[in-house]
Amino acid sequence: MYERIEANRLKGLFKGGLVSHEEIAHANDTVLNEHRPVCIYKDGVFLLDDVGGLSGFANFLGTVYESEDKVESNELRAWAKRLG
Repeated sequence: MYERIEANRLKGLFKGGLVSHEEIAHANDTVLNEHRPVCIYKDGVFLLDDVGGLSGFANFLGTVYESEDKVESNELRAWAKRLG
């Protein structure tokens, strides 16, 4: 179902002229090659819940991978590692 929702959003972006197929391909390439998304399954503590749900998780990833504040980035990495 999630894929169908995302496909509908993309169609709307294309039809509205907001993005081109090339821009989507470039964004996809950037995510896959620079951010290397990974899905992890682990019994126990759920990091997603601990960082404030989906929006908190997005902020967490942004800080860890894109922040210029290396101290904060390193602190968040250490915190996540302590969770297991």
